[in-house]
Amino acid sequence: MRNSVYSLLLFFSILNTLAQSFKKDTINNDIKLSALPYYSFGKGVGITSPDSLFQLNIRFRMQNRVTLINNEGENLSYQGEIRRLRLRFDGYVGNPQFLYVIQLSFAPGDVGEIQDGENINIIRDAAVFYRPNKNWSFLFGQTKLPGNRQRVNSSGALQMTDRSINNTRFNIDRDFGFQAYYLNESTDKFSYNVKTAVTTGEGRNWTKSADNGVALTGKLELMPFGSFKKDGTNFEGDVAREEKPKLLLSGAFHQNNLARRTQGQLGNDLFEQKTMKSVLLDAMFKYNG
Repeated sequence: MRNSVYSLLLFFSILNTLAQSFKKDTINNDIKLSALPYYSFGKGVGITSPDSLFQLNIRFRMQNRVTLINNEGENLSYQGEIRRLRLRFDGYVGNPQFLYVIQLSFAPGDVGEIQDGENINIIRDAAVFYRPNKNWSFLFGQTKLPGNRQRVNSSGALQMTDRSINNTRFNIDRDFGFQAYYLNESTDKFSYNVKTAVTTGEGRNWTKSADNGVALTGKLELMPFGSFKKDGTNFEGDVAREEKPKLLLSGAFHQNNLARRTQGQLGNDLFEQKTMKSVLLDAMFKYNG
């Protein structure tokens, strides 16, 4: 009888030890699991911290191109190149109202030839945003100016493989400074956006000399029949298939005071500084493809 009691006590003691060990492991696992980030897959790979105070989205884009060249009186030839190779990071820190965007480029056409005294143009965008509500947006850093529609659109959202020659020659491109937007969009009634920028006017990654001029940009966008589906003003084709006619009319004015380059933010250095003015007009119409 005594041996049976001892055996029973030993059995319960072992069970209690195993239970405590299992409970401890479960708690440790719960702690470890709760510390893991959340992953999402949409426009790239998204990583969000467990406390939702930090979010990072990563994506890339590449465009490999082969061009056939057939000029009269010359031998048939071709050109193979990596036209675009981009790496993009975006998200928020502390609060979804405080956002950031970083875009890097690595293709030869993006970076350009390395020259003495010139910067390597790897950085395309590096900016922080503050969006207090759905209407207002404030930006500080380097990114695209609110200029012509085709330039504002991403290269991954074009109708053709490249932008037009007009855009190449006359666009106002990227710049460093402050921007402020007021967006008033509705899907079924008259909508408008007002976009402004105060920037250096020298283009991206300029460090040759201190600046003594400033560039001012203002843009007004009108949508008489309401806003486009799925932010459709930012891609050229009507892939969303607008069920009702949608029209965008926009105009931008840009004044680059004491510019140092032939195209303002782009081009070779001028012999002397010059103030340049640009007027950019756009129209976009979409209806059922």
